[in-house]
Amino acid sequence: FHMRRVNDLDESDGDEDFDADFINAQVDMHKDTIDLFSDYANTGQAEAIRAFAAATLPTLQEHHVRAQQLRDALQQADKT
Repeated sequence: FHMRRVNDLDESDGDEDFDADFINAQVDMHKDTIDLFSDYANTGQAEAIRAFAAATLPTLQEHHVRAQQLRDALQQADKT
């Protein structure tokens, strides 16, 4: 799934929708990563990896929020 998104971005090669496509991909991929890390932090078997996942979650969540803010700002700019 993620490689398909990357390939789609690569094919857009600077078209007018590239910025929107890129930030939408970032929002989606951050959400997927948060889900993966959260799941492992709660149910993972390896203690060290579980601890890493739990410690990394706040950073991933902050990146997700910022990506959403950027997406929203881009959408607002497109409306004007």
